[in-house]
Amino acid sequence: MFMRKVLDTAKNCWMVPIIISLIFSGCSKNQSDNANKNPEIQQQQFGSENQGDEIPEQLENLENNIERIFSTLDGPAIELKSGKQQKQNQKQQKTQDGNEEHPKAEKKTEEKADNSKGNNEGQKNEGSKDDSSKDKNGEGEEKQNGDTKNESTGQKNQPSATGMEEEEKDPWKEIDKIINTLHYEWNSYTPLAAKNNASRDLIDGFSTALNSLTDTIISKNKTNTLLAASYLYAYIPDFYSLYRTETSPEIKRVRYYTRNAMLNAMTANWEQADSDMKNLKSIWNIYKNVVSEEQKELSSQLDYSIQEFEKVLSEKNQPLCDIKGRVVMSNIQSLEESMK
Repeated sequence: MFMRKVLDTAKNCWMVPIIISLIFSGCSKNQSDNANKNPEIQQQQFGSENQGDEIPEQLENLENNIERIFSTLDGPAIELKSGKQQKQNQKQQKTQDGNEEHPKAEKKTEEKADNSKGNNEGQKNEGSKDDSSKDKNGEGEEKQNGDTKNESTGQKNQPSATGMEEEEKDPWKEIDKIINTLHYEWNSYTPLAAKNNASRDLIDGFSTALNSLTDTIISKNKTNTLLAASYLYAYIPDFYSLYRTETSPEIKRVRYYTRNAMLNAMTANWEQADSDMKNLKSIWNIYKNVVSEEQKELSSQLDYSIQEFEKVLSEKNQPLCDIKGRVVMSNIQSLEESMK
């Protein structure tokens, strides 16, 4: 009997930790099930799936400042707006639309105010007629005296040729500011690009091109600076491809080859210009097939402008290459903005 009690006691002691472990495993299972059902808990554990989808402001600033170099030197450029600027413009448009909803009420109040002002002004006009006639006589005498003074001192008032030259802005001072800003923005964007799996070759290539552009600016050669800036812009579409954008980054590559063909035509480098045109047509022929029905008209305009640009390029007509190329650049911008 004694041995049986001992065995029963031992069994009960072994069962206690097993029961406790079962209770805790059941609680942990309930907690894991609740976490799987609750998406907020999943986001806290694994992070948001949309990280990296938004285009960084630093990248937009890089593109905009490269465009500023082209525009400052009167090259083929476009005016780009950042995502924040576009949102602000949309908000302003909404507020304007809201203010136009009640124009009749505003007009009525304005008409009442005008009527009250008209009655008061009618009484004042009768008393001010005599004063106005006196003022006119006084002004006439002052004008005659002023004219005689200006005739005697006319040579002093005329601006000199050196003064006109000093008033003209030196574009290279503005270029120096832009290139310094580009270096700071590139330093700010580099870790973000690496975080979004930008290749080492892409990062090194942009860095080398930026340094090359800086060295070219020191020589203050307009043509070489435009070509170096175009070479730097060639990396921009690759950086945009790291993100989920509303429009395909390939439209920026179409812009790159268009501008490069224009610049090479300007320097009579027709072989490179022809190569740029071939690359332009190759990318555009693929890109235009994915354009939606809403942008078909703009797509057709761009398509015809590329054909006309190719024609004058084959004729080696430099003045027309500049004109037709700028038309293509404008159509590219219109198409890109319509897709946002």
